[in-house]
Amino acid sequence: MNPDELHDRAIRFVATWLPIVRAGNVGEAQHSREFIADFYDVFGISRTNYRQGFEKRVLIGGSIKRIDSLLPKLLLIEMESQGVKLVENPASGYEQGVRYAYALSDDQKPQYVLACDFQHFYLRNPATDDVWTTTLDRFVKDLGIFNFLTGYEQQIQEHQVQVNKRAAESISRVYRTVLAAGVQPNAASLLMTRIVFALFADDTEIFSHNGVFEQFLENTKPDGSDLLVRLNDLFSTLNTPDSQWLSKKREFRYINGGLFAMDIAKYTTNLGLQFDSNVRQALIDASKMDWSKISPVIFGSMFEGALDTEKRHDLGAHFTSETNILKIIDDLFMNGLHAEFNDAKRRPRIGGARTRALNALHNKIANLRLLDPACGSGNFLIVAYRELRRLEHDILEALLLDENREEIQTSLTFVQDNIKVDVNQFYGIEIQGYAVSIARVGMWLMDHLMNLEASQMFGELYIRIPLHAGANVVQANALTSDWAHLFSSYPDMRPLSINELDYVFGNPPFIGQTVMSKEQKADLKLACPDISKIGKVDYVAGWYFKTVSLMNQNPAIKGAFVSTNSIAQGEQSVIVCQQLFRKGVHFTFAHQTFKWDNNGAAVFAVIIGFSLHDATPCLLYTYPTLTSRPVKHSVSEINEYLYPMAPVWLQPSNANISGLPHMAFGTMPRDGGNFILTMDESTSLLSQYPQLKSYIRPFIGSRELLHNEQRFILYLKNAPIAIQKLRPIYERIQLVKKFRSESRANSTAQWQYRPTELVQDQTTNSDVLLLPRVSSGNREYLPITFEKFPTIGSDQVFQVEHGTLSLLSILESKIHMCWLETVGGRLKGDFRYSNTLVYNTFPVPKLSKEKIIQLTTSGTRILKARSRYANQGQSLADMYDVTLMPLDLRKAHQANDALVDSLYGLNKPTNLERFSALANLYLDQVKKES
Repeated sequence: MNPDELHDRAIRFVATWLPIVRAGNVGEAQHSREFIADFYDVFGISRTNYRQGFEKRVLIGGSIKRIDSLLPKLLLIEMESQGVKLVENPASGYEQGVRYAYALSDDQKPQYVLACDFQHFYLRNPATDDVWTTTLDRFVKDLGIFNFLTGYEQQIQEHQVQVNKRAAESISRVYRTVLAAGVQPNAASLLMTRIVFALFADDTEIFSHNGVFEQFLENTKPDGSDLLVRLNDLFSTLNTPDSQWLSKKREFRYINGGLFAMDIAKYTTNLGLQFDSNVRQALIDASKMDWSKISPVIFGSMFEGALDTEKRHDLGAHFTSETNILKIIDDLFMNGLHAEFNDAKRRPRIGGARTRALNALHNKIANLRLLDPACGSGNFLIVAYRELRRLEHDILEALLLDENREEIQTSLTFVQDNIKVDVNQFYGIEIQGYAVSIARVGMWLMDHLMNLEASQMFGELYIRIPLHAGANVVQANALTSDWAHLFSSYPDMRPLSINELDYVFGNPPFIGQTVMSKEQKADLKLACPDISKIGKVDYVAGWYFKTVSLMNQNPAIKGAFVSTNSIAQGEQSVIVCQQLFRKGVHFTFAHQTFKWDNNGAAVFAVIIGFSLHDATPCLLYTYPTLTSRPVKHSVSEINEYLYPMAPVWLQPSNANISGLPHMAFGTMPRDGGNFILTMDESTSLLSQYPQLKSYIRPFIGSRELLHNEQRFILYLKNAPIAIQKLRPIYERIQLVKKFRSESRANSTAQWQYRPTELVQDQTTNSDVLLLPRVSSGNREYLPITFEKFPTIGSDQVFQVEHGTLSLLSILESKIHMCWLETVGGRLKGDFRYSNTLVYNTFPVPKLSKEKIIQLTTSGTRILKARSRYANQGQSLADMYDVTLMPLDLRKAHQANDALVDSLYGLNKPTNLERFSALANLYLDQVKKES
């Protein structure tokens, strides 16, 4: 986190809590967790990393005490109610904190102890007795006191990355040796799933004692010859109920849940396969790792990396992915549930109002039904289950403090009797078979970790083995399946009633419109039968519309998906988002463009939460940079471009809405490159045939325009026969005819009979204004240039035949760039211009002669600044480098920005203000036209 972002987050923390503290409405029991969570958020510490330290149990003098918050080895926080002394007596917050700190084990003991009463902060290092103090209203000024927290999240991530990488490498090695032994991929995948479960179970108290699986492996023959047979025997043991077990002693428990039900001996030992010492050693090495440290959240990604070499990548990104997953599930349901929990805790205990509210919330979360219809290896389901279980633990902990405390605490089976949230509340659809198995196992692993967490919180060992139920994850094509009835066809699944379903969420495939297979396009068309331009939208659209069809059956359903940002840009915002609005959908929360890891590749993503119910206020998250932490805004509505305003309902147009000159595509020869000439080829032809001078013209596309490169093209329309019969020219004409005759596109093939002409001929007899169709997304301005006759623009540029300097000024402005960024869409992060969608919809106010003169002068100033550097050989790409842009050129643009902004009544506006002004003017001009 950069210093500016840290500073801004500190300001928001103070702005949130200072009014509450000054009103005197805070208390330790009611507000500690919220305050501490917001405090950690200032320093970028995620809930994942501080949640387990809340109410940490510690044994003091034979009785259990609870630490308000602990970041192991770093910080212990002890909160007091407002006005309670923090130091100077044995019962004060700091002294309590120190007693708790010294009672912790060395691997937990913190370096710092912080006592806080919401208004005053008392921080101390017990080892050195260094003390730092501040108050809430001085928090921002004294932020440096807490510098030791700024790197905590990164340290945890880096440590977790290393643990995960070692585990992934270990599993990958085992898998490779298994395949080398002759086990077929499907059987090997199932075998690996079972082995990973056993490795995890060996370190998390599932078997009779930790390390029993490691001992099992070490007791096999050194050459590994008996290992496969013994593993299959072990799997049979893990699938045998206790009632069928003859011996009283059982080191390996009955697991059930279907994980070990299939006999894979017929795919392995029955075929005469044997493992060798390499497989055995790889397994033993893997068993020596501490698998309790492996998060089930990254388990699926780690496993996929082992099974699929194309997906083997740096697992560091997947720790970040957990933060991104929380962006979806928090605003979709967890934040609301936490708010209900805090409200329930504030109810009066007298009369049982608090208890009733807590029990009602407990029953509510135990009856939720959640569906991820593109679940992959289950990351979203796993995180959602963990968060619901942790909320359940909080509810049970609050009940223990209620008026029925004595009765509850006397129960020896409190956890067993009261844990209600279950993995079978979760549903997933996934097209890859091995990912289905991984998702189910990952949910079991998380269930077990949550049971251990409950055991630690409540002092009662609770292990839910045998596996009594599994997550309802099925292998199916989500876009061709009936989500409402899919699960009822599986006897081991819990049927899903649409009337019971609460939330649909996930991360559908990031497949763009241009790279979909024929089958995927057919699936998408089936899922979106009422979209006329389905060939122009991304694959993810199918999940939105399938979800809306469920919402029509049950309007209480809420949904949220992460999508490539193209879904809310360009033509897709018109086709997809506007169609969703027509179906009654409201965007309830959204994250504007940020970077999301997709199997190791960074993509530009957005998150959209949606419902048939209008949510006021909505939540909109903006990102100062693509990789920074989001800034939350409460807004009244969110439109198709994920801006906080009403829908624009923009539509492509064939003419500019404000009467600007016509803009068209450049020329597309469809000549197979045979009319295109390099500089050397052009020079050679002209030296031999000077009469060709009128028929060889500069040919400029995006690359030539931006990088000072030169190409030429033969322009033979209406050329005399004598010119066409020149040997090198005639040979090229023949090649063009051949190319067109062999084309599968009829629109090209029919031009074989006009081989001297360019197919899409947009040549002009005047100077022309050219701008690139695609330009780097890192530029502040779109490089636009005037080119002299007889230049021909290629189909990689747009051209305006009667362009003016005043038009250049308008198009080279920040306000025009704002319109392009919002409505134009992107191509892999680059700006993608469109004449019908960007230029023709761009509204310009009525201009007086004086304003046109001012714009002309401003355009001249920009071109004059460019010319200095063009004469030095610099290209437009050089001049418009965001970092290296020459100062005088930048100043010319800044003056131009101020001038063009003023045309819209704006003075030093934000991009949001620019777009709002443009959208309002567009809507006004549309009304006038209609």
